[in-house]
Amino acid sequence: MATILDSVTMTEIPRDPSCGGDLPYVTHEGKLDVGGFTFHVYQLNNGQRIIPCEEVEGFFSAMLEAQED
Repeated sequence: MATILDSVTMTEIPRDPSCGGDLPYVTHEGKLDVGGFTFHVYQLNNGQRIIPCEEVEGFFSAMLEAQED
């Protein structure tokens, strides 16, 4: 998975100065296209990359529906 995410072109996004604290925050965003489905990929300030769970659920739901047809 890391190799796939390494291929995503990431764009730096500005940090909202009102966000504070010790929690990780998004520094970059990009898009990953897989079989006609687009995932938003976000990179945090700690280097971790994340994909919203709603998009992953939508992808697998579509895959299951396609198998049922």
